[in-house]
Amino acid sequence: MDLVKKQSRRLYIKNPIAHRLAEQISKRTGGTLSDAVISALEDKVQQTGQPINRMKVEALCAKIQSLPVLDPRTPDEILGCDDLGIPR
Repeated sequence: MDLVKKQSRRLYIKNPIAHRLAEQISKRTGGTLSDAVISALEDKVQQTGQPINRMKVEALCAKIQSLPVLDPRTPDEILGCDDLGIPR
């Protein structure tokens, strides 16, 4: 079994709130402060994904709005709902 040796890293966190949170994570996971910070940052990178390109979104919205209306019925009429929104 090939084991990868972890490098020892020192981490200095100036912000007391950030330090406390990193300590909580490291105690719960049994890792170091560095491990806790790296893990939290990796999780955040995964959550955030790519930034939204507002220009592309606006261009797509404009393109959709310029499309012709092929069916003049309301969404309720298309779904077959009455005036109360209940399916007929």
